[in-house]
Amino acid sequence: ANLNNADLSGANLNGADLSGADLDGADLSGANLSGANLSGANLSGTNLFETIRWNVIWQSDYDAVVAERDAAIAAKDDAEAAQATAETSLADAREARAGSTVIDVADVVIDGATTQVANITLTVEQTSDVSDWSSAATSDHTIQLNAPDGASFYRFKMSE
Repeated sequence: ANLNNADLSGANLNGADLSGADLDGADLSGANLSGANLSGANLSGTNLFETIRWNVIWQSDYDAVVAERDAAIAAKDDAEAAQATAETSLADAREARAGSTVIDVADVVIDGATTQVANITLTVEQTSDVSDWSSAATSDHTIQLNAPDGASFYRFKMSE
């Protein structure tokens, strides 16, 4: 709305949507602006003497909410980038030595206490016919290593 130089002195503008309005030079002295939305309004030269301003939405309120939202988005983006970098570094570490396998240390609750362990599980196949493994019997064997404080990964390789 173009309310440039309008005389709105004493007007009841309770809950009015004046967002984006041009109030340049308007006289709002003594007006009730309670609950009015003035976001984006041009208030340069506006007379706000003795106005009632309860729960008014000002541009600065809107700007603060937008800035908070933008900061939260940036923090989320930064966290996602850091996570992606960490995952890439971990993937690179997993491939750092040819012929080795990296095993993560995990928290395991044993008898009510949390312990850090690394589980190495080997699947062993057995057959009587080396040329036909299709009917081989398999069995899993797990070795559990208690990890000291600060250990994050283990790796192993099979000797030839």
